[in-house]
Amino acid sequence: MLAYVRGVPEGQEMVSLPRAAILRELEGVADTSEAEPTADYTLVEFAALFQRSPVTVRQWCARGEVPGAYKLQNLDWRIPRASVSRYRELQQLGKQRVSVAHLLRR
Repeated sequence: MLAYVRGVPEGQEMVSLPRAAILRELEGVADTSEAEPTADYTLVEFAALFQRSPVTVRQWCARGEVPGAYKLQNLDWRIPRASVSRYRELQQLGKQRVSVAHLLRR
């Protein structure tokens, strides 16, 4: 395939390659299309997971309510993927505490 591409005239932007040649070149290369993403969530992505606005999540992060949240280059909030399950656990604990407090007030 490299020889084919080298034969393309300089300045030609688009090249058509036979499907079989591409598949031969990719033989043995790991398919990562189904792999789980490893990058941390952005504020917007995390907000979508919890059906909240990014402004709300920004406030949670600033107050330290989202475990592991950090600022990337001191600008944008990032949330590690592992923090999602921990945050859900904390939410459940909070709901249980509210329920118990409500029962005690009766």
